[in-house]
Amino acid sequence: MTPIPTLERLLDAARARGPLRLVVAAAESGTALKAACMARRQRLADVALTGDPAGLRRRLAELGEDPALFEIVPAADDAEAARLAVGLVRAGEASI
Repeated sequence: MTPIPTLERLLDAARARGPLRLVVAAAESGTALKAACMARRQRLADVALTGDPAGLRRRLAELGEDPALFEIVPAADDAEAARLAVGLVRAGEASI
């Protein structure tokens, strides 16, 4: 494999491959949600978020994102959010 010398070339290679299905468990945290939004905007990922739907929609709106562009999977608490996220990956419905 040829080394990729710059971040921009790495991002270009990832975009050329096509978006991966990304699921973020208990996604209400600022850092994880911001990263997921950035990956979606850069066409690196199609994003599913597990957690409290109202909280996720509110946080997405605060970040200037359209909640309709994300799959939101309702979860009662963080433990259920984690189980649902792992289940999506195990079922092949998400890659990361």
